[in-house]
Amino acid sequence: MLKLTEKQNSFCEEYVLNGYNGGKAYKIAFKNDNDNTCRVGAHNLLHNPAIIEKIKEIEGNYKILGLEKGINKKKIIEKIQTMLNSTKKTFHQGNLIDESPDANAINNAIITWTKLTGEFETEKKAITFNSPGLDKDPSKMTKEEQEKLKTEILKDL
Repeated sequence: MLKLTEKQNSFCEEYVLNGYNGGKAYKIAFKNDNDNTCRVGAHNLLHNPAIIEKIKEIEGNYKILGLEKGINKKKIIEKIQTMLNSTKKTFHQGNLIDESPDANAINNAIITWTKLTGEFETEKKAITFNSPGLDKDPSKMTKEEQEKLKTEILKDL
């Protein structure tokens, strides 16, 4: 692996720490306030195989560190469950006047769960037909053959 500069290493760390926000990571690592320059710079760095390898190494280190601190799948699921049951309390002059479901926490829990599990992911299914003639180019068929093929396809639907 090619040796990275101090700024490139910093970019990789910041990229992981900032939730994979390349522009923000570049801004911090390279001390640059021009948003366009930061986006372009981040884009270029993220196409560098040495940068990608370093990011994967950092991610692995964070996973190990998280496991050492007791952060695991079970704990994350427990936190998601807690978020799903979150309530928002409203006080007036120090007195509790209302307690209702915390829509933001619940929504974040649902989003996190669906990302982790793939739930509600829309499936893209290919439609296939066993109709004869689908292996032929319709533009090279006679009108009669095209009509016959059209009838067969509609029948299969």
